[in-house]
Amino acid sequence: MITLRCTKRLRSLLKVPDSLEAPTSPALLGDWYANLLTTRPRHLAICVNERSLLVLILPLAPHSSFLTRFRESAVARISQVLAPAEALRLETDALEHVQIGKTQSRSVLGSLNELRYLGKVHLTRQPVPDPESLALFLCHTPMFALTTSWSWMEATMILGGDVDEARRRLIAAT
Repeated sequence: MITLRCTKRLRSLLKVPDSLEAPTSPALLGDWYANLLTTRPRHLAICVNERSLLVLILPLAPHSSFLTRFRESAVARISQVLAPAEALRLETDALEHVQIGKTQSRSVLGSLNELRYLGKVHLTRQPVPDPESLALFLCHTPMFALTTSWSWMEATMILGGDVDEARRRLIAAT
């Protein structure tokens, strides 16, 4: 089970009660955090993984299918990490049950807000055709809150993959 820890503003848009207390995820990558990314013509949600800061960008509407779209997007992102197949399977299996909870870590919230701001600036200077392009751009952003500074390498390291190979692919992609 994974907890999607949403900001108060996002929880109110999704019509989730404030009294929600959700347990911490037992998965290696931990919980996910989400906030609103207001853009025109549509609102987006920016989600980051607690331990690796991998980024997802999803359209907020329709609200009724938000958790399903989050689950599908998170499974796709985790599947892109260079890690052993068994570790990837365990992480994606944990996404079968997603619940919404309140945010807990101010450190993760700070990183989330930094990525949110960077996403807004990027969209004003260089509009991207789809949310996935923006998410991949943000995934390639160095984050100094991480041991490795790169979300891809951090996720690879946490899941027991080959960090050197992840580094080579990251350099090739930039």
